Amino acid sequence: MKNELIIAAYAEGAACPPNLASNLSAIKSAGWTNLMVSLFQVSVSGDISINGMNLISKGKYIGDTAWPNQLTELKSGGTIKTLLATFGGWDSAFANIQEIYNANNTFEGTQLEQNCKVFRATFPMFDLI
Repeated sequence: MKNELIIAAYAEGAACPPNLASNLSAIKSAGWTNLMVSLFQVSVSGDISINGMNLISKGKYIGDTAWPNQLTELKSGGTIKTLLATFGGWDSAFANIQEIYNANNTFEGTQLEQNCKVFRATFPMFDLI
């Protein structure tokens, strides 16, 4: 079995629109094998955003149209093998998710469920969310 150094990097602003385009080459050649794109936020209505930019609202992707392809490009021709997406952290995302669940006693049929389906369809390059 080959020993391989596994390095993970936490990328917030550098991997987000509009910054990823100018950082793409440097990230691909940095030697990282795993990249965590963060922090996706969830609003009380179930909308999904990142760094204050709305991405998915009312079941539609409304973010930077080039960004999904740029994220896919990260795993092509560089050292990145695994791309991860993280939700919440410093903001109210977890409280908002809990509020949506408590109001419905489920996620089924909520705007958050619909937006999560759109998230997965828009960002299939994420290996883990």
